[in-house]
Amino acid sequence: MLSVITACVGDFPMGRDYVWNLHKGLVKSLGEEKFKMYVITDKPWHYNYPIHPVTPFRDVWGWWNKYEIFRTDHACPWTDQAVLWMDLDMVIRGNMGWVTEQMEPTFTKPWGRVYGYETPFNDTIGTTMIYLPAWDKMEWVWKSYVEFVSAGETWERKRDMNDQFWLGDCIQHSCISEPAYWQDEFPDYMCSYKRGCVPGVEPASSLVVFHGQPRPHEAINESPWIAKYWKP
Repeated sequence: MLSVITACVGDFPMGRDYVWNLHKGLVKSLGEEKFKMYVITDKPWHYNYPIHPVTPFRDVWGWWNKYEIFRTDHACPWTDQAVLWMDLDMVIRGNMGWVTEQMEPTFTKPWGRVYGYETPFNDTIGTTMIYLPAWDKMEWVWKSYVEFVSAGETWERKRDMNDQFWLGDCIQHSCISEPAYWQDEFPDYMCSYKRGCVPGVEPASSLVVFHGQPRPHEAINESPWIAKYWKP
């Protein structure tokens, strides 16, 4: 079974609605029997079955919680499962079965940059959606993260300390080859709302990524089609 993991900590606007909308879209697309959803959260009382709240391993700021997907200790509920990390600010509007076709660690190219290959990994790796097969959780990423990124530092520096640049550097210095990317493997299945959509026009992609502002609930007025898939 696929373990789908997201995180909702702190004061993410309408966070509970985002978690439930993500789950609803996956149920409609994949079927409830194909996955189990976990949310890393500091408010476990907000969630109940079939969404499983998980207390963060340590107190880090915001998006740094996503690094828990690399854990392999036995206290981690997804130790023996394939893992799919998904950010909250995305809208599922079609079939997501393509994510289960991957057989290797797969990341997202950051949105909004021009991608040449003159430098390894273009200095960073996007973390909008990450797939880790059960046989390769890249445990060394977790060990490096715990050793070199202090919890206090994530709070003190917050947005000045970008997790994507850290991950790109970590993988660049530890891998022999460049990892796979969703945009290369499945170029027609996911798109950026800000970079690939015309406001008001529903895209053909099955997954629409918002990555920042506007978030789905903020964009409904200019793109009413969002309300078909994302509801407060």
